[in-house]
Amino acid sequence: MTILFLNSSSYSHTPIDKWTDDTDETIICITPAKNVAEYKEKLSEGKFEIVAIKDWEDKTTIDIAINTIYNKKIFNKVISMREKDIIHAAYIREHFELMGQTISSAMAFRDKYVMKNLAIQNNIKVPIFSKVNTFFDVVNFTNKNKFPVVVKPRLGAGSVDTFIINNSLEMEENLRGVDLKNFIIEEFIDGSIFHVDGLIKDGEIEFIIPSKYINECIEYKIGKSTSSFTLEKNNILYTKLIKYTLILLKKFPTPQNTTFHLEVFITHDGEIILCEVASRTAGGKIPKCIEYRTGTDMNRTWFRNQLGLLTEENSVKREMLYGSIQCAPKHGKLTSIPKELPFDWVKLYEVYAKEGDFYQGATSSVFAIASVIVEGESEQDVTKRLNQVDEYIKLNTIYI
Repeated sequence: MTILFLNSSSYSHTPIDKWTDDTDETIICITPAKNVAEYKEKLSEGKFEIVAIKDWEDKTTIDIAINTIYNKKIFNKVISMREKDIIHAAYIREHFELMGQTISSAMAFRDKYVMKNLAIQNNIKVPIFSKVNTFFDVVNFTNKNKFPVVVKPRLGAGSVDTFIINNSLEMEENLRGVDLKNFIIEEFIDGSIFHVDGLIKDGEIEFIIPSKYINECIEYKIGKSTSSFTLEKNNILYTKLIKYTLILLKKFPTPQNTTFHLEVFITHDGEIILCEVASRTAGGKIPKCIEYRTGTDMNRTWFRNQLGLLTEENSVKREMLYGSIQCAPKHGKLTSIPKELPFDWVKLYEVYAKEGDFYQGATSSVFAIASVIVEGESEQDVTKRLNQVDEYIKLNTIYI
């Protein structure tokens, strides 16, 4: 069997040789040219073929390359794992009549306008919303609905180009210069935001992990670090969120083999309202927190499930709680950042910033100068430690 891997990620995120060391399947990895050197250095020839694409946004060039590949070597599966590749991969499957996630499924989990319409059809509560293509669509919505509102791309990710708008002046200031074609606008929901992550194999739920955001993803715009933590099983919302997730996944065209990342609002009176749901793995260090909790590497297992490969059951399941934080940069030239952290409850600390780098704040909710994972016995422990480590890094990172 030959596999086509539509893969815009670097090797560090998708070490496919380590994921498939027990199979001889041929894997053709199509990836941006900037990733090719690392893949060729790590992957053995023969089993893996690397195809470079100069401009990943040029879908036609990618399709031409894929068509050329198919004419020389028929592939049997198309795999993609990044959010921005999911719809494209579905179109490729349809053209070559291959099994896997369909276009309608990909759209339901990717296009926020399609997603929310489908939710309404299935009696799943969503914010009041409307599609946007021009500034006047925003004006019309705000004339009919009160501020604040949220404006964001239908196919967005990482809270990029997402705006919370509180009045007409902010509407003009924030949206000036923004191409609003294929955006969505919705009422602002006042409540807490939770995320629910899990794995599906052959149509069956392997696990579901509910978590709560401390700082909302969009707060990177005001310099706050994005952070969240896994919930205690005795938290009344733990079971409530799992039940909600099971209902939603049953009503949506959920792929047979996938990970998922669901975000919901819970209002002050306890009502759950859908924010969005994706048929892919969460960003940041959320997957690593889940790995510490369940013993499962979500992306490795998801990839192997799509190939029909057995994945050994990891018996390491911990009752400890975990939280992660993406430490947001400030403005200026970074001259110093801690090389290590003086806390024994830190499970992981990765530094991405380099001395001498210039920053103008974060560009998305997962953009960070460093990532940290902490553990604790209670939600209170984890929350306190996430805030403590965030403050420590801020105080000990120097900008000029």
